[in-house]
Amino acid sequence: MKKKFGFSLAELLIALAIVSVIAVMATNISKKGIENAYNAFFYTGYKNLYDAIAEVTDEGEKPAGAMHRPPSKQFVEAIADLFDTEAEDYCNDSSSAENRIDIKAANGIVYSFQWFAQTDESEVYNIYMFIPGTRKKSGNNVIVGKTVRLLYAPDLNNGILVPVEILSTDSVLRPRAYNNDGTGLASDETTDTSINLQLRKDLLPCYIEDGKTGHIWYRYGESTPETFTPRTFTTFREAYCKMYGNLTIGSRTFVNCSSPTSITKDSTPTGALYFENPKKVF
Repeated sequence: MKKKFGFSLAELLIALAIVSVIAVMATNISKKGIENAYNAFFYTGYKNLYDAIAEVTDEGEKPAGAMHRPPSKQFVEAIADLFDTEAEDYCNDSSSAENRIDIKAANGIVYSFQWFAQTDESEVYNIYMFIPGTRKKSGNNVIVGKTVRLLYAPDLNNGILVPVEILSTDSVLRPRAYNNDGTGLASDETTDTSINLQLRKDLLPCYIEDGKTGHIWYRYGESTPETFTPRTFTTFREAYCKMYGNLTIGSRTFVNCSSPTSITKDSTPTGALYFENPKKVF
């Protein structure tokens, strides 16, 4: 009897099937890893801007500008300096009616500053934060990243940078500084505006820092520590509502403490609203 060398067709098909499964799994894992990497930009982008605003205001820079204009260019340029980049002023651009100043960070995040409203307490500014991402086809358009909206009111509730939902009726600023020449996105390029960072604990976990929770602390003169209580992380909305209650500007409520669930403001709120890197929480 002759010995057979090689593989049968069935064996080859089984081998190909196994290779295909492994390839698909590897591709999915790779895509998931890339998506997670871009998702980390939400926290990074928010924190870097939050810290930069805190630093320039501590140094005496004031954001107030002329009515219906972005914060003063000097204020935005001071933030840009901390990002080691330049502010792109498009307020006098005759080809656009958008009064805005953009900053593009080294990681590709674009911040677009725009005047929004005047309240009794403070001027309010829009800051649209563009997060780069993998290019995805969507009908006749290509989604090149995600955009979230932040409200900054320097004289309201400690100048907290408030992420808010983007509605279909909102005029969302497209990142002009996206490609470094001021032309912004191509006509067939767009951004995903569906993420409401205010409700995404997985992207921006928040807590109220009271100096005790999450810390090991001792009473003066005693050697035994108090009972340790771990931090409870929540959405931005929940932490904000406990500290300040609703945020309403004009006829629109941007932080609604009654919906989707009811949250009661603390009668005597103590501490400060803060946030943590989701990699350290989850």
